[in-house]
Amino acid sequence: MYVFESGTKFKFDGSFSNDCQQEIVPETLSIFMQMLLDGPRIVKDAKTIESIKPSAAALTLSQLSMFNSVQNKRSQAPNSVPRHIRDRETPLAIYIAIKTYRLTRMEAIVDTLHRLGICISYHRLRTISTDIANSLISHFEDSGCVVPPKALFGVFSIMGFDNIDHNPRSTTSHTSFHGSCVSLMQFPTTDNSINSRIKVLLKEDVMGKSGVSFLPTPYTTMEEIPNPKSDDLHVPILDINGNLWKSLEINGNFTALEKKLHGRNGWDNLM
Repeated sequence: MYVFESGTKFKFDGSFSNDCQQEIVPETLSIFMQMLLDGPRIVKDAKTIESIKPSAAALTLSQLSMFNSVQNKRSQAPNSVPRHIRDRETPLAIYIAIKTYRLTRMEAIVDTLHRLGICISYHRLRTISTDIANSLISHFEDSGCVVPPKALFGVFSIMGFDNIDHNPRSTTSHTSFHGSCVSLMQFPTTDNSINSRIKVLLKEDVMGKSGVSFLPTPYTTMEEIPNPKSDDLHVPILDINGNLWKSLEINGNFTALEKKLHGRNGWDNLM
């Protein structure tokens, strides 16, 4: 079992780093798999040895070997389902399950690949997705608003709101859907220090729950707005001191925009 032991234990935190596969696979195992694929070769120069990197196929085979290795012999019953230790979960096994389910949305395909020893089980995948959802909701509650985890600090940002309507002619709620979509666009420049709001997505204090927590109230509840008269149109005042602007550390001068929107003939000036 020594060949499968790695000095770096992989712990999924909600994202995959660029070098996560190289870090988790022991060097002896990757060299062995590369030798099985390409055959042995003699290299006399030490610099050449250091420059040789394992191929994607060698890293894939190495991670599958690590993921399926056990200390005790498994049951050989025909209908037995293989069980895997979480400490031996590799980036490849988690990535394939997430990618497959995202493209197909089929539990049976994920479990079939799991029985073949290629990825984690669908039950384990649901646990990871629940942990991600609860961690995001916890981040929303800490920020006081709903903001994407990849949003950057101190970057010029534009938000757009629009309706999402499906079959608006329907008179029942069974075949119709109405919602709102919020798009956040950011424009980083070379002068900005690019800092993400969230460094680690998963939060250990909310992991392990069986269900997804409720979203913050401002995200699920909208204040009722009465139907305006033909000559009276109320434009909500832009709250530049709100939690969203504070969480993104956006500071700007909205005085000119407010005068245009809330002036006596503001809408006529914009037309």
